[in-house]
Amino acid sequence: MSVPAASVVEMVTSPTRTGSSLRRARAIELRQQGLSYKQIRAILGGGSMATLSDWLRDIPLSDVQRDRLRRRSLHAIRLTSRANHERRLAREAHIRQTTAVHIGRMSERDLFIAGLVAYAAEGTKKKPWQTSRPVGFTNSDPRMIRLFLRWLSLMGIDRSSLSFRVFIHRGADVASALRFRSGVVGLPPERFHRTTLKNGNPKTRRRNTGPDYRGCLVVGVYRSGDLNKQLAGWFDAMTGNLVEQNLIRANDPSTGRHSSALRY
Repeated sequence: MSVPAASVVEMVTSPTRTGSSLRRARAIELRQQGLSYKQIRAILGGGSMATLSDWLRDIPLSDVQRDRLRRRSLHAIRLTSRANHERRLAREAHIRQTTAVHIGRMSERDLFIAGLVAYAAEGTKKKPWQTSRPVGFTNSDPRMIRLFLRWLSLMGIDRSSLSFRVFIHRGADVASALRFRSGVVGLPPERFHRTTLKNGNPKTRRRNTGPDYRGCLVVGVYRSGDLNKQLAGWFDAMTGNLVEQNLIRANDPSTGRHSSALRY
């Protein structure tokens, strides 16, 4: 029995719909419904994003469909960001808990060294044009402030010899910051000097804003020029010993040579 010529032409020009062509047709149908590439791949049970792009790049979407995909993408980004943030917080908490045991009890010598290093980082240093300066310590972290106050007590400095001043950006809640800092040092706000207001740079976007922003606290020590010189000597001795023990290397910025005395 012969096959009509028309049927032969149809068999040649219309190939059998393979699995790949069925997947492509289904993908196009889903795209026309406004689904995203990820949604389509999930429905199809996997596949290459590059292949989907080849199939669907010319499929037009309505404005409503585009807006829906955009909102879905933003929602997914927010969920991913939140999940990553929570993982980072959990990892940080785990690291802090597991490393806390390495410190143990603090001796007075530990406190002395800790306070010395803290002051080297955050304290008032001498300047070429001002060789005698009183001790001053500025920080925003209440723990650093309490550490330095305890260090001053170790040095025999009485609270009556201390001054306190809040340093904060203009426009912040000064009264709230003053109350907070008062609680940190355990003294009434009346004991503080006048607050210093800092003018912000309009070209930058500050992130230290909101109710948790309380500026910095400046702790001063009256008639402490000699103590500041002692601090410089102690720090030179400490870092010099580290150099001699080959635990650190010190560079003299004026010559490029290694020096055992680190000036700060």
